Amino acid sequence: MALQRLTESFSISMSDVTPSDFKASKIPLKEGTENFVEDAKGNKFKCIAAYRVPISRYDWKNLNGRIYSKALWENIINKQKNIWEGGDGLADHPIDEGAVKDSFCVWHNLNFSESSSGIVEADLYLIGNWGRLAQEKLEAGGKLGFSSSGFGELLEDGSTVNPDSYQLERVSDWVLNPSQNVFGDISMMKKETTSPQRKTEEVEIKENSTMTLNEKADSVNKKLSKSEEKRFRRDVEEFLAEALVITNPSERMREFEEIYSYFDENSGNFEDLKTKVEEQMKLTREEIDAAIREHVSLKETFGMEKVDEIKEGIAKVATDAQLLEKQAHDWKKIAEGLQGKLKEALGELNARPTSDAVQQEKAASLKARKLFERKIAFMQHQIKNFRKNSMKNAAIEEKTLQELNKLQKSIEAAKNSIVLKNKVIEALKVELGKMSERAESAEKYLLHMKEAQANVIREKPLDAPKDMFRGYREEGQVANYYKDLESRHGKAIAPYKSKILACKTFFEASKLYTQILSEMGAITPAAGGLERSERRAFTEASTGRKIIDKAPLNLPDGWL
Repeated sequence: MALQRLTESFSISMSDVTPSDFKASKIPLKEGTENFVEDAKGNKFKCIAAYRVPISRYDWKNLNGRIYSKALWENIINKQKNIWEGGDGLADHPIDEGAVKDSFCVWHNLNFSESSSGIVEADLYLIGNWGRLAQEKLEAGGKLGFSSSGFGELLEDGSTVNPDSYQLERVSDWVLNPSQNVFGDISMMKKETTSPQRKTEEVEIKENSTMTLNEKADSVNKKLSKSEEKRFRRDVEEFLAEALVITNPSERMREFEEIYSYFDENSGNFEDLKTKVEEQMKLTREEIDAAIREHVSLKETFGMEKVDEIKEGIAKVATDAQLLEKQAHDWKKIAEGLQGKLKEALGELNARPTSDAVQQEKAASLKARKLFERKIAFMQHQIKNFRKNSMKNAAIEEKTLQELNKLQKSIEAAKNSIVLKNKVIEALKVELGKMSERAESAEKYLLHMKEAQANVIREKPLDAPKDMFRGYREEGQVANYYKDLESRHGKAIAPYKSKILACKTFFEASKLYTQILSEMGAITPAAGGLERSERRAFTEASTGRKIIDKAPLNLPDGWL
């Protein structure tokens, strides 16, 4: 089976899932249009905004009727990192390979979710025009949908994607109709903000810091709800991120102290946040101490304490520099000539690709080459399977033709048998007519014999009817006859034992045996189509018995 492109959708939404379904974690950002975001491994990336989002589910049938197992995603995470780490995410699924200009994000750190079972997640870094559109959509209360893209085949159940042959193309693209049927909004992917809502929350927290001692005691004793704890954590993280960008260490220290005071106003398990604030306070104190030491060192070195004095000294140095510049006028001309040549050399050097650009091109070329080699390997694997299936189909076709030939021969034999049986039936009809004629003759002969017997004169009349018919039954001969048949046919004659032994005479038993042979199939019906003499010879040969035209007249004892 050839590999086909499989595009699967997934998106995030708090309205469509329960809190235990999955959680999105925020990646802290710094103020400014150019954000350098640090991931969990210490790598820093420049982007518009960054999020930790779910991109797929495993061991779950999606709306396309396909199932991606956990083993499949383990293969992707462990063996296909060169594809997904730093891979592009496109705005909409492309018809073919897609284009770089359609990128809206870069993906990093693909892995299973630690907080939600059955979820695969990754770091989303928004870039470019489409990344700004995605950020604007989130800030406007919109939602994003994610759809994975790759090449694979289905197993025999028709729904499970083969984990061994699946190749990831992109971690996920941004689509409108994700097959996972799960959506989300900005509340799950939060970055720092300067919106009025954020300012209002900040004012509320600062105003709460002016509460009375009794109010503070009540607030400490009051246990926060889960939503309040979550909101407090979010606010502290944002306040901490804002404080970190303050350049003046004294102002930054005051901001940290104010944030630290919020922990006294709220009860809950915030030791990790508290420790983080304490660490920043410690670093800021060390920075202030270092600034003081530098100030003392500057005073000892230059004998100055005020900034104005330092500025005046710098101005004097600048004046001396101007004098030196006039004295070095000739050297300046020489330097200008050298600078011109240097600019030409720099221009030529800048026109050449940088070593970083060359390395990037090499990496991109190597990545494309590996992807092409994998595609070739997949196609060769499919061709091998196709050839194997073709050989199997050829063998099946040959066997089918042989069976068909046998069937055709059987049909011809059956047709010939039907023709032969039709001839036998016609012969039997003729024979039946002859037998009817013989039956009429026999009936007339029997009537004649009865009339003849009525005229018989007994020379020695019997004393009683019992003596008249003494010895008329031939039980002994019939019994010996059956034993002879049993030695010839074995168990096949057993069902007819009672009928044969019930015969009065040997002639009656032999006549019955002829009928039994027809039922047993020992005499072929084709014999009925032969001439009487031939049929008689065939029957005598089959039964081993002599056929007589007229039964001998066995008269009872005392009869003449």
